[in-house]
Amino acid sequence: MKSTVAALRLFRVTLALMLSLFIGTANAAEFWQSEWQPPAGFSGEHYEFAPLREENAKQFFGAYESNPEALRNRLGWGWPPVIPDEDQNAELVRFHQNQHDAENAFTYLIASRDRRDVKRLVGAVYLVPVLRERQGVPGLMASQFQAELSWWLTDAAREQAHYEHFLTGLFAWLQQESPWQSLLIPVSRANTPALLALENAGFSPIATDNDENIAFYELRLGN
Repeated sequence: MKSTVAALRLFRVTLALMLSLFIGTANAAEFWQSEWQPPAGFSGEHYEFAPLREENAKQFFGAYESNPEALRNRLGWGWPPVIPDEDQNAELVRFHQNQHDAENAFTYLIASRDRRDVKRLVGAVYLVPVLRERQGVPGLMASQFQAELSWWLTDAAREQAHYEHFLTGLFAWLQQESPWQSLLIPVSRANTPALLALENAGFSPIATDNDENIAFYELRLGN
């Protein structure tokens, strides 16, 4: 019983820390305008994107718990947090859904589709306000960006061919549905598959944060 209480306390602390990331942001007024609509779901040739909702909690849990240590090492966010059971995962999903409904930040599921049209959940995309700490990164004009774009993929979806298909689908979706025109993409320099896929897609870093080991990329949308 004591271990369960301790685990729940740790989870709530982790959730509070995640919330603080989105509260301590720069240019919050730039992030969202009342007349905008959140990006709708999207079905591409290889991948689909849809808002994370409570009914997806079990699939979401299964996807990131398939190899949580590898994700933590690769992403550099200290994520995923230690979540010992699906009930606490459901609380995390409600947190993301409440953010989405309040238009404070947006989380979308990534589903891959094979030749037999069988779908499986392989990751998530996050669209959030630009973090205040970006203002101190040398050479980065954080105020020029309206939002940050980040994502994670399961091991099965990280093979390079799959990753490049994913980026093609991701950028096509955002080009069609995003209300933002300037997105900042932070990528841990430990995340070799993402760095290589971005390079192959023609992207080059616009700045680096050596203290946090992050490379930053720019995605411009619209005309």
